[in-house]
Amino acid sequence: MHHHAQDAVTSAGPGWIVPALVLLLIAVAIAAAWLLATRERDSGELAASGQKAPPNLDGQIMAMLHQAGRSLSQVEISLALNVPVATLASAMERLESSGWVRRTWDPAGYTYSVALTDSDAGVESAS
Repeated sequence: MHHHAQDAVTSAGPGWIVPALVLLLIAVAIAAAWLLATRERDSGELAASGQKAPPNLDGQIMAMLHQAGRSLSQVEISLALNVPVATLASAMERLESSGWVRRTWDPAGYTYSVALTDSDAGVESAS
């Protein structure tokens, strides 16, 4: 009798383990697919479309601001240069930390207004 009880326990084990392993494998496959999709999305619209970021993005931004003669929104700059806002934001952070531009949050447009700093205006008039 003891032998039959042991057989019942042994045969009951694989009954729930196999479906659990199958569910685990499915969950891992779904998680891997989600991670790949997220990584592709986060790499930016430029990579997904096969386009490349403009080679001197910082210089192009500065030139746009000089030509405009006024502040521009990050969205305006993004659209004009055909660059995703996330890519542009990184460039803006570099320019701002270097002292070339000043960004001011515009809650009405839900974007930053970008202007050249006074120090940059002095560089332009000196050249």
